[in-house]
Order: sequence, then structure tokens, then C-alpha cells
Amino acid sequence: DFWVQIRGSGFTPQTLAYWNGQSRTPFYTSSTRMWIRVRGSDLGLPWPRGATIQVRNPAPGGGYSNPRTFNITFPFLGTSELVQPTSGATAVTGIQTTFVLSWTHPSDSWRTMQQMDLRLRDQNNKVAAWIRVVERPGATSVYRLLNGAEVSATVDELGTPDEGLPGEARNLVITDTVTLHLAESAFTGSGRTAIMTPTVTFGSAAVGVYNIEFQVDSPDGAIQADDVLGQIQIVPGECPFAVERVTVSGATDGVVNTPYTYSATVEPVDATAPISYTWSPEPASGQGTANATYAFAKAGDYPIFLGVENCGSFAADLRSVQIHTSTEPDLAIHKAAPATTVAGAPLTYTLTITNSGATTATNLFVIDELPAGASYLSGGTRDGNVVRWEIPTLAGYGTVTQTTYVVSTTTTLTNTNYSVNANGGYRANGAAPVVTQIVAAQQETTALTTSTLAIGAANSTQLRMTIPAGAVADATRITLMERDGAGHTLPTDKNFAGRAFTLAAYQANQRLPSFTLAETISLTLGYEDSVLGDSDESTLALYQWDGSAWNDSGLNCAVDTTANRADCTLDTPSMTDFALLATKAIVPTEHQLFLPLVQQNGISSAPSLAVQISDIGIAGENYVIAFQTSGF
Repeated sequence: DFWVQIRGSGFTPQTLAYWNGQSRTPFYTSSTRMWIRVRGSDLGLPWPRGATIQVRNPAPGGGYSNPRTFNITFPFLGTSELVQPTSGATAVTGIQTTFVLSWTHPSDSWRTMQQMDLRLRDQNNKVAAWIRVVERPGATSVYRLLNGAEVSATVDELGTPDEGLPGEARNLVITDTVTLHLAESAFTGSGRTAIMTPTVTFGSAAVGVYNIEFQVDSPDGAIQADDVLGQIQIVPGECPFAVERVTVSGATDGVVNTPYTYSATVEPVDATAPISYTWSPEPASGQGTANATYAFAKAGDYPIFLGVENCGSFAADLRSVQIHTSTEPDLAIHKAAPATTVAGAPLTYTLTITNSGATTATNLFVIDELPAGASYLSGGTRDGNVVRWEIPTLAGYGTVTQTTYVVSTTTTLTNTNYSVNANGGYRANGAAPVVTQIVAAQQETTALTTSTLAIGAANSTQLRMTIPAGAVADATRITLMERDGAGHTLPTDKNFAGRAFTLAAYQANQRLPSFTLAETISLTLGYEDSVLGDSDESTLALYQWDGSAWNDSGLNCAVDTTANRADCTLDTPSMTDFALLATKAIVPTEHQLFLPLVQQNGISSAPSLAVQISDIGIAGENYVIAFQTSGF
């Protein structure tokens, strides 16, 4: 087993990690770094033996990262050996390090090879050293020092590689990275075996952790393909003793809300300071030190992770602790159901039973009373209006088991009566009512899908809403519930036009009260002439409730009065109440005729005088009458 460090940004303690698509428990250390443990069994992959690593932040605002490939190389057994240094060793910059690698040809003389390569390379393809021995028939083999692009320095304008004989009193150098000391290097061979012994000094640019890779080529191709012989860590000269191992000690069994201290022992004991300590999950105290205190509020099996670092070196350990509430069984029951459903659709109830005590509970009996309005479909054993289950045993320390059953309904359900009991009189009752609300329509949508909510078949009763891809960032359930009335006070000049509905959004089965869609959605809404009353049909429009008033901001509708249909667009709408409204038509409450009285010098007009109404108009809620006179 080994640890893989994942670097990025925006990590939280809730960030999830995936190895080849399978969930792995991550150990969070900071917003830019966390670790996962990879088991040996995880490496048994088919060719090309590459695993993907991916992380996901939970909603809202989360999502999956781009996957990164973790390459796995399997050695060819029995042909090559790293004699010195041992795998996992540490090399210090500025101090000479000698490698000894032995290779044995499967059946022929070692001289059938053309070249032998030792390469130190990390997961990001950074190369700290690439040392090549070139075999020349009838002559002594020579060393070359290559860079990460497999190119060596040259000695003339013709591009002749810079190379040297083992034992020659000079060095081959890649500045700040590695120096190959030919005088202290050797290469020998006998029979089928060749031994490569280069001596190097690493520079500051080589600090890091590298795979020790080995390859042998003949004129016809690879004899010994890339073989990973181990790892080496190169540390700065000012930090000669890197952390190699850490062990966490402390309680493995405990009680809830009780503090326990865990301690770290680092090897070697003289590891160079400073040493950083990162505990996960976050302890109650002691983060950053060799001793951390934990207290757990719930029963369960908790892994305590510690990562230690110095000089760029890393080691980690896990310590698991089982937490309980009491020495006897301690039962609890929790019930869950979808927050919404449509009439007649199957609805699944899930009951979760937990034993937080230290002792196994036996002969458990679970019952759930069918709520009023529910029609039983399947699951458990029905006995009248009760569904029941029998469970032989349930272990302690937070162990859970689940039961399910399915119902349907045409009305909102409230479930309150459910319980579990076990031998010895141990019992638990459901503590919270479970409510499932009936909605007219609902759809699960994602960032990549287009969803449609539709109700009603006839033109006058239809409501069809299309939510395009990109409207949500994470998986979201959008629900639509019709209402009989507007539900809020209308403006004085508006009438309710018979159609109203509420939009709501749910993530993880929880309603999001302030959720807003990120794209424009389209809506087709039918209506009936019979509900318009004294409304002006041409003024029909969709309005939304903003918490204090109706407004049509971002809402645009085209009304087809012949088809009795409004086609609307909603620009990034919020989850709120909507209503179809129309402006009141101006209808006189009484029919009265007003005639002018014309007088001259206080005397009623003579027959020769005339007054004529020339025009009648409407201004707002008033009539405007124009007169013409003659004979005055």
C-alpha cells in the first residue's frame, strides 16, 4: 500500500476523491492538498495500466475535476536488480551517491546489449538524472549524461556526444541538477551479467522523490523494458535526515464526547527539524504538533490520519477508533422519503436503524404504520395498516441497517409512527415526521441535460416549461405546483387570469429557498376565456412574486387570443410564485346622460341659441365631452 498526494485548489473537508472511478476516503490537509491511500489490490489493472484520479466538491457550486492519469509500471522479473541504494533511501544534495545495478541476460552474453540506462523520474516526468552506458564491441564501454529530453552535451560542432570512460578523472555535468563523477564510477561484465556503478552528486534542482527506472537495449530493440526498481528521495543538504516512517498510537475503543489523545512517533528519531504534522479530520486540539486530541459526538468507526513532512519527504499512518454510547445496545431509527412526488408515482420509504452501543442487538422487530392516503405496493411484510421487518442481529459502534418499502399516493403524506425494538427491551421510536408533498410535475436535471415539465392536455389547461442545459450546476430536482389563486394581494388595476404556479428547487432532497436558474427558460401557458371576466385579454402577462410585490421583470409573453395561449420566456428566474394577470377593462358602472345648461345673463337660453356635443372621448376612467355653441 502507498499514499498518493493530490494537489489542486478549493479542497474542503467534504471533498470526495475517486481512484479509477471508485470512491476512496480522502484525508484533507489543506485547501490545496489532500491524500488517498492506494491498496496493492488497486494496481491489478489491464494494459496500459493507467488509473485515473479525480476529485469532486459537493453542491452547491461544486462539480468534478478533470481526471489525471496515474501510470503503473510492472517489472520484468528476474533480470535486473537494484543492489545499492535500497529502495526508499535518501540522497542528500552536495554529497556523492553511488548506484549499483545488476542486469543478467535471460540466455546470452551481456555484450548483446547496446546500451543500459538508469533514469530517476517522478510522476510529472521531471528527470533528476539519466545515465547511459554505451557498449562498443571490442572497446571499453563509456558513460553519457542525458537531460530529460534524452540529449547529452556535445564536444564539437558536429554534435559528438560528451562521454567518458569509467575511472576517467573528469566529470559530466548538468548544472544545478546532477554531476556524474567518472573517476568514482565503474562498469563491469562477465558471462550473462553486467554491473553498472555510477557515482553522482545531486544539485538543488534535483530535490524531490523519483522512481528508479532501468532499461537495457540491444540493436534489435529492448531486452529489458522499463523496469521500476524502487524509489529514492533527494533532499537538500541542509536537511540530511528525511522522515521515513511515522506511527500513530492511542485508543482504539472509546465513548462519545470523551477526549482521547493520539501521539506520533517519527523515524528516524533524528529526522531533521522542522517537521510538519497534519491530522485529519481536524482534531479538537494539537493540530500541527505530534500530539492531537479527539472527541467524537456520534458512535462509529473513525479513521485518524496523520501526515508528516520535512525536506519534501512524506510519511503517513492511520489509527482507527471505535466509538460507542453505552456498553449495552443503543438503538435509533430514522426515516427518509423524497420531499416531493407526483400523484400515482411509486414512492420509496427508507428506514435506517442504528446501534450506537458496544453490544450487538438481537431479534430486532421494525414496524412502520402506513400514513393516511398511502397505497401499499411492495416491501417488507404488510399486516393491516402496518409494514414490518425482522432482523436477526445488528452489531454496535454505529452499525446501521436499512429497510425499504414502496407506496403510491394522490395526496401529501405525513408519516409519524415507526419504531424498532430488540431482545432485552431495547427500543427506539421515530422522532421526526416525514412529509412528502404532491406536486403537479417534477424533473431531475443536470448541467448537461434539457428537461421539460408539462401538465394538462387541452390548450386551455396546458402548462409546458423547458429548462435548457446549463441552467443548473449540480443535479437538481425542479418541481412545479399549481395553485387555485394568485396567493398574494394583486395590484389594483390587475385581475387574476386563472393560472398560477410555484417553482421550487431541491438538491440532496432539501429545498433551496433562494435558488435561481442560470439560463432563460421557455413556458407555454393556456387559459380560459371564462375566467377573464372584465379583464382586457390583450394585456395578459406573467408576473412573479418578489417577496413584497408582483413584477414582470425578466418575463416576456406573446399572447395568442385565438388559441388562448401565452408563450413566455423567463430570464434566469428565481424559485418563487408566478401568476397570469391581466389589466382590468374600463366598464362604466352606470349609464347616465349629462346635458349642458347654457345661460345668458342669468336667463335661460332663448330658442335662437344652440349647443351641440361635438365629440365624446375616454381619458383614464373618465369621459371627455366637447361642445360647440352658436347664437351667443
